[in-house]
Formats: sequence, structure tokens, C-alpha cells
Amino acid sequence: MNWGSLVHFGCHYRGGGVGLLNNTPIIAMLTPQVEEWADQRGDSASRYLMPLSFAAILGGMTTLIGTSTNLVVSGLLQADGYEPFTMLALTGIALPIRRHAAMKRVPG
Repeated sequence: MNWGSLVHFGCHYRGGGVGLLNNTPIIAMLTPQVEEWADQRGDSASRYLMPLSFAAILGGMTTLIGTSTNLVVSGLLQADGYEPFTMLALTGIALPIRRHAAMKRVPG
């Protein structure tokens, strides 16, 4: 499995939990599993953890609660008198970006 296929898998796997959890706890939950899987394959865990992190970032940007940055920006907008983000306000922008990134193949 190369980087590209892992990012592709991660975008789809991680993307399912985006509306339910922030991306940080998902990485915290998956890190031990990825490390064990890499050990079983005889590979370095860092080879798989970085694509997992990229997939979490891409998945986290699709909803308001997907990443803490979205929450901070929404709060700052509201503090300055603007309308805060709604739960799915970023989805229309983020989903095409996530799909594009998931289709990319990275040599490895």
C-alpha cells in the first residue's frame, strides 16, 4: 500500500465520522491501530500516520465541528458582528476539495 492509496482510503474512512467527532480524537483513536498494523507489515508507522493526518484534516474541514479551527473562526466572525457558520456551511466548498485530494495518487 502506498501513500496515495492510504490517503484515498483515509479520506473515505475518516470522512464518515466527520459530522460526529472532531478530527483530533479520531487520530488519537486510530494511531495505535495504525502503529500495530505497520509493525505487522514491517514498515515504519510514520509512513502511514502522515497520510492519516492529511485525511483527517481533509475530512475535518467539511463541518463546523470537524476541526477546532472551524469553531474558532466561527466564534471570531460572531464576535465581530457577522453571522457565524452553520453546521454545514463549509461542506459545499470542502467536499469537492476532499474528493479531489482522495483521487490524487502519490508515488510511494
